Amino acid sequence: MTSAPDSEAWPLRFGLQLKGLGELTETLTLRLLEMEARVLHLEDQQCRLLDRAGRDGVDSAAVLDLLEQTDDRLSRLEVLLEQSARSQEPKERPPAGAPVRPLRVLDDAVPAAELEFGAEPLFPEEGEQPFMDELIA
Repeated sequence: MTSAPDSEAWPLRFGLQLKGLGELTETLTLRLLEMEARVLHLEDQQCRLLDRAGRDGVDSAAVLDLLEQTDDRLSRLEVLLEQSARSQEPKERPPAGAPVRPLRVLDDAVPAAELEFGAEPLFPEEGEQPFMDELIA
């Protein structure tokens, strides 16, 4: 059998649970109404955009055609870039374990005709420039 305090607490707990359920239902209903308003607003925007696209003569097929043309151009550019990269690679690569040639030091004793880049020296000799202190004085 139930005691007197338990029998009095049951209707109070039931009332609190019903109140909580009512608040939850109210909150969900308000959120549902907000979502419906958002959906209606988005549908309205979509209709206006489609109407404007129809008036401006923009066709989805034309847009898809432009996208395909752009894709073709990008593919051609990629092929050209790959060909360019291949043509700029050295013709002969030394084997993986081959010794590396030491750098040759160029000095004044080397005639200009022996230079690989032409008859002019790589770094022409410039005249002596005065220091900052000499310019002020």
